[in-house]
Amino acid sequence: MHRYLMARILEQRLSSETIKQICLPTDCPDKNRLKEAVREAIEVLEESRKAFKSKRLEALRKKLTQVLIETE
Repeated sequence: MHRYLMARILEQRLSSETIKQICLPTDCPDKNRLKEAVREAIEVLEESRKAFKSKRLEALRKKLTQVLIETE
Protein backbone atom coordinates (compact mmCIF):
# COMPACT_ATOMS: atom_id res chain seq x y z
CA MET A 1 0.00 0.00 0.00
CA HIS A 2 2.79 2.42 0.94
CA ARG A 3 4.72 1.65 -2.23
CA TYR A 4 1.62 2.24 -4.31
CA LEU A 5 0.95 5.57 -2.62
CA MET A 6 4.54 6.74 -2.96
CA ALA A 7 4.69 5.72 -6.62
CA ARG A 8 1.46 7.55 -7.40
CA ILE A 9 2.48 10.62 -5.43
CA LEU A 10 5.82 10.75 -7.21
CA GLU A 11 4.05 10.35 -10.53
CA GLN A 12 1.56 13.01 -9.39
CA ARG A 13 -1.38 10.81 -10.21
CA LEU A 14 -3.09 11.27 -6.85
CA SER A 15 -4.52 14.49 -5.57
CA SER A 16 -3.97 15.47 -1.95
CA GLU A 17 -7.67 14.84 -1.31
CA THR A 18 -7.38 11.28 -2.61
CA ILE A 19 -4.33 10.70 -0.42
CA LYS A 20 -6.26 11.85 2.65
CA GLN A 21 -9.06 9.41 1.84
CA ILE A 22 -6.68 6.48 1.39
CA CYS A 23 -4.39 7.07 4.37
CA LEU A 24 -5.10 5.30 7.62
CA PRO A 25 -6.86 7.22 10.38
CA THR A 26 -4.80 8.44 13.31
CA ASP A 27 -6.44 5.96 15.67
CA CYS A 28 -5.38 2.86 13.73
CA PRO A 29 -5.05 -0.39 15.73
CA ASP A 30 -1.29 -0.64 15.20
CA LYS A 31 -0.74 2.81 16.66
CA ASN A 32 -2.90 1.95 19.65
CA ARG A 33 -1.00 -1.30 20.19
CA LEU A 34 2.29 0.57 20.08
CA LYS A 35 1.07 3.15 22.59
CA GLU A 36 -0.10 0.40 24.91
CA ALA A 37 3.27 -1.36 24.68
CA VAL A 38 5.06 1.89 25.54
CA ARG A 39 2.73 2.43 28.51
CA GLU A 40 3.46 -1.09 29.72
CA ALA A 41 7.22 -0.55 29.37
CA ILE A 42 6.95 2.67 31.37
CA GLU A 43 5.01 0.85 34.11
CA VAL A 44 7.63 -1.91 34.32
CA LEU A 45 10.43 0.65 34.48
CA GLU A 46 8.54 2.55 37.17
CA GLU A 47 7.99 -0.61 39.24
CA SER A 48 11.63 -1.66 38.99
CA ARG A 49 12.92 1.83 39.69
CA LYS A 50 13.73 1.14 43.34
CA ALA A 51 15.28 -2.27 42.67
CA PHE A 52 17.60 -0.99 39.95
CA LYS A 53 19.35 2.32 40.56
CA SER A 54 20.22 2.88 36.92
CA LYS A 55 20.50 6.33 35.40
CA ARG A 56 20.04 4.83 31.93
CA LEU A 57 16.78 3.13 32.88
CA GLU A 58 15.57 6.37 34.46
CA ALA A 59 16.46 8.30 31.31
CA LEU A 60 14.71 5.69 29.15
CA ARG A 61 11.58 5.84 31.29
CA LYS A 62 11.50 9.64 31.06
CA LYS A 63 12.09 9.58 27.31
CA LEU A 64 9.30 7.04 26.72
CA THR A 65 6.95 9.06 28.91
CA GLN A 66 7.73 12.23 26.97
CA VAL A 67 7.20 10.52 23.60
CA LEU A 68 3.88 9.12 24.78
CA ILE A 69 2.75 12.56 25.97
CA GLU A 70 3.73 14.14 22.64
CA THR A 71 1.77 11.60 20.59
CA GLU A 72 -1.49 12.14 22.46
